[in-house]
Amino acid sequence: QRLFMGEEDVGVWAVDARPEQPATLHSVIKVGGLLQADVEGLTLYQSNARDYLVISSQGNDSYLVLDAEPPFASHGAFRVSLNARAGIDGASETDGLEVTSANLGGPWSQGLLVVQDGNNHMPE
Repeated sequence: QRLFMGEEDVGVWAVDARPEQPATLHSVIKVGGLLQADVEGLTLYQSNARDYLVISSQGNDSYLVLDAEPPFASHGAFRVSLNARAGIDGASETDGLEVTSANLGGPWSQGLLVVQDGNNHMPE
């Protein structure tokens, strides 16, 4: 069990959350490269095979995906982009997000990611 903490201008930290373990901070990822300040929301996608940490990188309006176990390998980044033709607003300046791996049925059989959008571009 781990507790993940985001420090806006620094990066993401992890600490062992088991009460019998020392509360030592471990660096997961530092700001720079794919992760741009402000570090904002953190959420955990838990699957049978592996757990993933999803991080809101507010400085470049993207989301990073890392293994939730050391050495916290990166699986890259993605954006939720504007698609005017489909009537879909993108997401930018995200403060919070949540993810589930629960089977919610239909197109969400492997889960769902919800992100907060700081700027609405649609509808106009």
